[in-house]
Amino acid sequence: MDDQWTIQSVQDAAVKIFSNPLVAGFLGALISLRFVQQLSRRELMFVMVSGGVMAQELGPLAAHYLDADNFVGGISFAIGALGLSLLGAAYIIVKESPQIIRDRFSKPSGE
Repeated sequence: MDDQWTIQSVQDAAVKIFSNPLVAGFLGALISLRFVQQLSRRELMFVMVSGGVMAQELGPLAAHYLDADNFVGGISFAIGALGLSLLGAAYIIVKESPQIIRDRFSKPSGE
């Protein structure tokens, strides 16, 4: 009977998973991919990894700023989910924008 999941064991597993901002952000990013439809697999992987990394870096900072250090995992999850959605939407807008806008933002900074 030790193989059965109990409510307490599920809660303990969730706490362990969400105590790591990178994992929490990655899971948030993974869930938010459901709403991003127009990206290739390579683009989806890039956006998912960047959402996780963004949550890893910004989650603890945001938790400290909000004086919510006990909620780093939840904040990182939200950053991974919402940040990824915004990043994906911005990428689609830039990708589908007129050539003039793309040229404006893709010029080397030295010019």
